[in-house]
Amino acid sequence: MPDINHLRQLVAFADKGTLSGTARELHMSQPAVSRTMQRLETEFKVDLFDRSNNGIALNDNGHLAVTLARHVIEQYDSMLASVRQFDARHRSIVIAACAPVPMLVIRRMIERLYPSVSVRQILDGDDALLMRMLVSGDCQLIVLNHPISDKGLTCVPFMRESLTLAVPKGHILERFEALHFSDFNGYNIVLDTCSGSVHVVDDVAYDIIAMYPEHTADEIVSAMMAKYGDREDVTEEDLRQCIDDVTNLKEAGKLWTPDTYENMAFDFKNRNTVVKALCLHVAHTCNLNCSYCFASQGRYQGDRALMSFEVGKRAMDFLIENSGTRRNLEVDFFGGEPLMNFDMVKKLVAYCREQEKIHNKNFRFTMTTNGMLIDDDVIDFCNKECHNVVLSLDGRKEVNDRFRKDYAGHGSYDTIVPKFQEFVKKRGDKNYYMRGTYTHYNTDFTNDIFHMADLGFTELSMEPVVSKPGDPSALTEEDLPILKEQYEILAKEMIKRNREGRGFTFYHYMIDLTGGPCIYKRISGCGSGTEYMAVTPWGDLYPCHQFVGDPKYLMGDIWKGVTNTAVRDEFKHCNAYARKECQNCWAKLYCSGGCAANSYHATGNITGVYEYGCELFKKRMECAIMIKVAENQELAAKGIEVPIELGSTCNACADGEACE
Repeated sequence: MPDINHLRQLVAFADKGTLSGTARELHMSQPAVSRTMQRLETEFKVDLFDRSNNGIALNDNGHLAVTLARHVIEQYDSMLASVRQFDARHRSIVIAACAPVPMLVIRRMIERLYPSVSVRQILDGDDALLMRMLVSGDCQLIVLNHPISDKGLTCVPFMRESLTLAVPKGHILERFEALHFSDFNGYNIVLDTCSGSVHVVDDVAYDIIAMYPEHTADEIVSAMMAKYGDREDVTEEDLRQCIDDVTNLKEAGKLWTPDTYENMAFDFKNRNTVVKALCLHVAHTCNLNCSYCFASQGRYQGDRALMSFEVGKRAMDFLIENSGTRRNLEVDFFGGEPLMNFDMVKKLVAYCREQEKIHNKNFRFTMTTNGMLIDDDVIDFCNKECHNVVLSLDGRKEVNDRFRKDYAGHGSYDTIVPKFQEFVKKRGDKNYYMRGTYTHYNTDFTNDIFHMADLGFTELSMEPVVSKPGDPSALTEEDLPILKEQYEILAKEMIKRNREGRGFTFYHYMIDLTGGPCIYKRISGCGSGTEYMAVTPWGDLYPCHQFVGDPKYLMGDIWKGVTNTAVRDEFKHCNAYARKECQNCWAKLYCSGGCAANSYHATGNITGVYEYGCELFKKRMECAIMIKVAENQELAAKGIEVPIELGSTCNACADGEACE
């Protein structure tokens, strides 16, 4: 009997009239649609199409099949709806909550999922009463403002409420997060948000800076003498000198620096942007079956496919044509598993090397691989042609093999680790990253990082999992304080190992506080949807790999270019100043507003705020800055003075030029 999805493809073909149109509508490859049509003819044991040099068209048998298929699909969908409605009609629920907002959200969720369900709500701030109602069966669900540990109950984080502070213009509290204070690992660090200045101070100066905006010098001196007066090294004269130093820093634009960058953000929106990088999905298939994979084992919720050389070649031509005066062009070979299309990759790189000479361009390639297909040929090619390689390993064997399995259920660790070690050994001083993913099951992920370092890998990355809410591997609110502590443990261990001569690099702690990115880059972020795009095996364009397969964010294709300019404009507006929640955040010029994909998947809007990710990012920045401070202090002890200040002298963007 024909599969219901095959019938849906047949109906779509009838509506569109062509295989290519059907493929675009369903976000499939044209060969896959063609195979489905052939399979239907085999199952029906009759011809459904007339074939010619111009393509295929429904014959009389086909038209009858489409008519009946529409009826079958309608009956199937009606059956599903009826069963679900029957289930809903026989259920009712009473919800009780300590606050109105979460109760309203839950009620709407229930009513949306089960339109016929009966919902009754009770609002009461007495947590004890709510617990008694749950235990007695008077209600089936309660919302409290704190977790409970009763083994007979299931308790999960539901939502976080954000409260907004509003003050009149010019009020002292308007500058609430102009400075960020961090007391970490024995260092008192004060970060000036807009200048990027990082100040390392003693306890007294730390407290003086905290009091400075709202108090007079006399008030500060009085408070400091009351707190530190028993110390011989703290005198009134010293305190007033420190206050004068703070004043001088403020006047020099190193403390409480006004935010003058918002207009730059809007100016950047109006500029013509060039395409500088493509994420080339050379393989929408994979030889591993990682259960947490956001890309559905490389298929991106569609059919398996390999990119043809013709598509790859056109993608490179598109990049050259739209790169303006920019010389350095970035291409990421991505999937799925790109080495499953390795011959095409080699052929495409050779084509790009030819085009470099013609168009005065320089291609820099990155290969991302799970390692299963690495051999001497792959190693030699990547070490010759790839500016960077990203190697996927989740750390300890038991952690890696929990998720990163082949289709037979075998873990990948024993296969890939020796290959990675050989790869890195031969790579020399060229760039690479061991990239892992941590989940709810290994919140002690520092042990996985240390394990990779102990294996001899020195360039490391460990990313939080991207998963749907409710997935067993998804990170929870209860995990958050554990993860923050892990990042602190990592930072301290990195300092220790570096002193011992066995240091390693952690991707998220890489921060240049003396010559970092220019302000335009710090505002606009990664450039997804404008300067950076993903290309599918059949040439469709998306803002980045995490949007592939979402019809809302299909931007166009490599032949016609960006035809959905509304999406591109939407991403031009996606920056640190597009989110009101970011306006007073000390980290906004480090994260540039955060990942648009994470925001979209968490909130449904690319300019939303993924609060969980924000918390992790800010902790990483605190740790990264602390490491830089520690390095700076050690250099200072050797008589080497290095200023710590995020910034860059680059002004190419301001001049309307493309960065190199």
